[in-house]
Amino acid sequence: MDQVPLRERNRRRVTQRIISAASGLFKTCGYHSTTMDDIAEKAEISRGTLFNYFPSKEALLLPWGQEIVEQKILPQLSKYLSTQPTVWQVFRFMFTKMSETLREYPDVIQAFVREAAKDYRPGPAYSSGVDQKEFYAQVIRYGQERGEIRTDLPMENLASYLSALQMSLIFRIMDPTLTGNPSLDIDRLMAFLEGGMIEEKRKDDGSFK
Repeated sequence: MDQVPLRERNRRRVTQRIISAASGLFKTCGYHSTTMDDIAEKAEISRGTLFNYFPSKEALLLPWGQEIVEQKILPQLSKYLSTQPTVWQVFRFMFTKMSETLREYPDVIQAFVREAAKDYRPGPAYSSGVDQKEFYAQVIRYGQERGEIRTDLPMENLASYLSALQMSLIFRIMDPTLTGNPSLDIDRLMAFLEGGMIEEKRKDDGSFK
């Protein structure tokens, strides 16, 4: 296995230090109260170096969101999967954990949602180990192996649809004009998912209500 060049290793270390510094400040001080100077100071780098890695505070939101998924949600999901739940229970678990995270960091999530909804712009400094569509593809395969999700639709399409539905749920939960119960929105989303992804044979034999 080829070794990663020293320069690249150093770059990765600085990148992770910046993300960790920003994440800590977003959580403790709030997104809007955190400045780039604050992040540079906590990461122990110069302001100029920070801007070489991330051109704006907004550019740190997506890495922050991915870090939350990697460090908080995925470990809980892995433990849950060991209990062999149905794929629908897995989806509900994921959406519920996401809803809990939204309520925990409301101002950061609002900014994150606005940034995530923009047209994709390649970032110069960060690549997460988590690919959202590939993650959903893994869950879909889990459901297909259990005979709970149809296999006649392309995996890539199903994963893309799920990613889009997740984003729509985030917007719904974070909409300040809505005061509904997030669990009700999750119930509706689950009903929609089951109606579209369940095996056709189960619909035909009347087992799906």
